Amino acid sequence: ARNFSATLKPAARLTRDGALVEISGLAPAGPGRVYTHTDESATVYELDVGSGAIVSTYSLGRPAAAGDFEAIAFKDGVLALVTSSGVIYESGLEPGKRSLAFRAIDTGLGNVCEIEGFAPGKARGGYFLVCKHMENRLVVHEWSRARGAVRVIDRKLRGAVPRPKDFRATDLAVDTARGAFLILDSGAGAILEVPLEGGETRYWRLGGDHRQAEGLALLDDGRLLVADEGKIGEGRIAAAALTLYGPRR
Repeated sequence: ARNFSATLKPAARLTRDGALVEISGLAPAGPGRVYTHTDESATVYELDVGSGAIVSTYSLGRPAAAGDFEAIAFKDGVLALVTSSGVIYESGLEPGKRSLAFRAIDTGLGNVCEIEGFAPGKARGGYFLVCKHMENRLVVHEWSRARGAVRVIDRKLRGAVPRPKDFRATDLAVDTARGAFLILDSGAGAILEVPLEGGETRYWRLGGDHRQAEGLALLDDGRLLVADEGKIGEGRIAAAALTLYGPRR
């Protein structure tokens, strides 16, 4: 039977404020580092996982391009952001440069669903994109320049998660070692693990305090980093937070 009771216990919690109040997606940047971004501009921050400190800042365009940015991916020196309407903003990192030229690519998936999760795909220059909410179904597409968008996962959530109607996919990571997608469920503060080639799913509850989990990164050593978006309003700032979890067992 599928496991609804496995719980991941937090190893550390790092609170951010200032520029990272509205922290959203996460992507591994190398040993002990991650990339993240805010919601409304293509400004990318490189963070030290140990301290949460900002190491570097980049902008896609000068000034940074505006948009509803939901997630970030990084592979082979290429940074990419995706909007809720499925437009990818792609840029190559260049030594010494903080303002980066970019190209915008419309995947066409904005006509299918709202995109929230994003990760490098199997094909070079390709990406996996997950739909936030598809009426009790999990839907993941793989987009590449050669083939466009292809649906690679389309399965019922009933039996895979405790509350299918409340499921909200807000980020996506790929565990190549285990051959699985890791999908952050903001609705329940949990991670759904789905094998790429079929088989049983697993559902990992997150033991930390997650008011609005938006970003997920699988680090090189198997640890997981989860980002919660902060909030500005009513004269107050609720800081974004980063929670670190040990490897899944």
